[in-house]
Amino acid sequence: MFAAIANQFSMAIERARLFESAREEQRTAEVLRQTSATLSALLDVEQVLDHVLDQIVALMPYDGASVMLVEGMQARVVRVHGYEKLSDETGRALRQVTFEIARTPTLRRLIETGQPWIIHETLNNPARVRIEQAFPIRSWLGAPVIVRQQTVAFICVDSFTPYAFCPEHARRLATLASGVSLALQNAQLYAQAHEALERERRLGDLTRTISSTLDIEVILDSVVHLSVKLVGADAAALGLLSPDHRILARTHKYARGVDDAQARYRAGMGSNRAAADHHSASCGLCACQ
Repeated sequence: MFAAIANQFSMAIERARLFESAREEQRTAEVLRQTSATLSALLDVEQVLDHVLDQIVALMPYDGASVMLVEGMQARVVRVHGYEKLSDETGRALRQVTFEIARTPTLRRLIETGQPWIIHETLNNPARVRIEQAFPIRSWLGAPVIVRQQTVAFICVDSFTPYAFCPEHARRLATLASGVSLALQNAQLYAQAHEALERERRLGDLTRTISSTLDIEVILDSVVHLSVKLVGADAAALGLLSPDHRILARTHKYARGVDDAQARYRAGMGSNRAAADHHSASCGLCACQ
């Protein structure tokens, strides 16, 4: 009799556990669906990065999380959350951290495998990320953000408790990283399209300005002004050459640093120099950053 009661009690507990598990899976799927929809609607890279860490709260328990952008052979922390509860100084310090990927086993593995990775216990683990500031991190989870087969970012989650993360958490983070990847692609495509349209508009402005006046001074000033905007330079100088082509007889300048630009031009070292070498050349344009 007691065995039968115990058996029924065990079955009831199992059904409750399965029900709770199914409900958690449904909740997680809904969170990921909403996150994907929200990220897909964002067309600004900064907004995408702002939104990433907000979603992790609903996906897994953690004490701190960060997003890093890959810049060449380095990974720079661009967003953090949770570390401020240790101290304001700790949060500020982490925002200034840059990692050498080749010397950071966790990030290197994420790039090599393209898969999330869990470190259940960081204590005495050779792969543990060590930085100057002391963080009581005991377990770690990271996932790469891959765009066109290139790792462009990392999402990392920390816990002050050992064995805080499980394979299900890794799967959720990987799903989030996939959504971030798509959102970043959309944002980059939008930025490229916007930049192309803006470039065409500026070229149109330059063409209309040149064709609407016969005043050489107005034309040259307009060319210098619009050229800075067109190529995204900090300064520009346009010079008319003397008859012997040895010096700049007259210059038209715009923005900061133009004296340096003129000096580089005279030395023939402009960073973005447009001038003809033919004997009939009479002017040249130098734009610099």
